[in-house]
Amino acid sequence: MQGFLLTKENIKGLVSELMKSYRVVAPVKKETRFDFCEIEKFEDIRMDYDTTILPPKKHLSPPVETLLKFKRSENKAEPVFDNTPVALFGLHPCDIKAIRHLDQAFSENNNYDRHYLAKREKSLIIGLECQPYDYCFCSSVGSTFAKDGFDIMLTPAGDSYFAEAGSKKGEEILKSIQAKPAQESDAKKAEQFRAEKEKKIVRKFNKVNASTVKELMEKTWDHKHWKELEERCLACGSCNLVCPTCFCFDVQDDVSLNLNDGERKRLWDGCMLVDFAKVAGGENFREHRSQRIRHRINRKMNYLYDRFNSPTCVGCGRCVRACTVKIDPVEIVNELSK
Repeated sequence: MQGFLLTKENIKGLVSELMKSYRVVAPVKKETRFDFCEIEKFEDIRMDYDTTILPPKKHLSPPVETLLKFKRSENKAEPVFDNTPVALFGLHPCDIKAIRHLDQAFSENNNYDRHYLAKREKSLIIGLECQPYDYCFCSSVGSTFAKDGFDIMLTPAGDSYFAEAGSKKGEEILKSIQAKPAQESDAKKAEQFRAEKEKKIVRKFNKVNASTVKELMEKTWDHKHWKELEERCLACGSCNLVCPTCFCFDVQDDVSLNLNDGERKRLWDGCMLVDFAKVAGGENFREHRSQRIRHRINRKMNYLYDRFNSPTCVGCGRCVRACTVKIDPVEIVNELSK
């Protein structure tokens, strides 16, 4: 795919072009933090954001989503699909990789999640290279850079942006705004930005990496550190709710007051909540907080590794930032590594 060089005015033109056909979602300022929200104008976008409160997955797999509507009197149910085209603008490489994981989770083994995939089919992803911030550890889990999963990738190159098309759709959009083809010098500036970015990442696993952390998890199942973490954890589930790769959900039927009309909804759920592993009869397979913490970290670093061929943690650091007692996957891995 051809590279292009975009000025700020070109970026503005790109967003204007996208808004003709898509609901454009981008990082915007929310008091002292940032969030992915639908924008009304280019000036709302913050290209310099560190990370967002919630990941962009909320626009593909919403916190609460209606799956179908039913009428009991007619014994009738109709599925509900949101087919509104959405352009996710300004995603950092970790969030792009997270969406790749969701794509696999919701489509593997021919067990397709039609509601997620309907939105995904109508979506466009425009990535944005980032600067490391206080909580990220992407280099330890192999998500520092995005090699695929995007339609367009923007990397700072001096005062402009080096734009790579990752799909035919992305290439067509760049050509439609009459973006200037990039020169070799522009590509080198982008490469230099990436090299400097990698040097700035200071939070890392000490003795393991993305390919060996699975083995560490398997060897430390009964480590005393899990019990030590139990003394700190509040089991609030904040880490689950801000994670870009958590895809567990609960399903509930909501019947109206006339006891006839109703909706079936799914809601985000989290393995850190006390009732998550409770089954009929009252048995709870992970009653203690230490068991739930161990499960969550192993799910990211171990259990799903064979399915996705990498950790499903992408090192965005949102869980650490959201945790009121600052339980940190990096500290956990490094303590277990000792």
